[in-house]
Order: sequence, then structure tokens, then C-alpha cells
Amino acid sequence: MTVQAKKFIAPGDVAAMRIDCTRCGASLSIPISGSIRIDRLYGCPNCNEPWLKLPSGASLDLEVRNCVAALNELAQRLKHKEYGGFNLHLEVRDETQALTVEK
Repeated sequence: MTVQAKKFIAPGDVAAMRIDCTRCGASLSIPISGSIRIDRLYGCPNCNEPWLKLPSGASLDLEVRNCVAALNELAQRLKHKEYGGFNLHLEVRDETQALTVEK
């Protein structure tokens, strides 16, 4: 028998974003409910590996700001039941999605 489980999360349940350094393994979890100091995310605070801003000047700071703002706005608008005809959830990928159970 194969058991499949799917994980879903509502936009309002997203509490933080997490960044993991691929060089040293340090991780940083930042609450998304308030303002985010994007400049603090330009590089790893432990090993200085470039994160959101590369030495070439390329940057992801606008995309991260927009993503956080969109999640917060979506959560607020859904919370007020202005659009009460549906519930919105995001499906979270699970690396162990299919689990085989012996019978």
C-alpha cells in the first residue's frame, strides 16, 4: 500500500522566511510580520557568503520585498472575509511524499 500525504499552508500562517547558507550551514529566520532590513541579508552574517546581493551588483532584494509584501497583503485580505467564497492554501513540497507501508 502506498500512502501519500500533502501539506498545505494558508498565507496567514506563514510566520517567517528562513535563509540557509550553502557555504557554512548557518541559518537565519526572519519574521515577515514587520519590516525587513534587506541590507542585512546581502551576505551570510557568519561567513560573508553573498546571499541577496552578489559582488557583481545583481540583487534579489526587490523580489524578496515584493514576495513578503504580497504574502502579508494576501493574508490580510483573506482574513477580512471580503472574498468569503473560498479558502486559499499553498501546497508545500514534501521530499518524502510517497511512503510505502508494508501490509
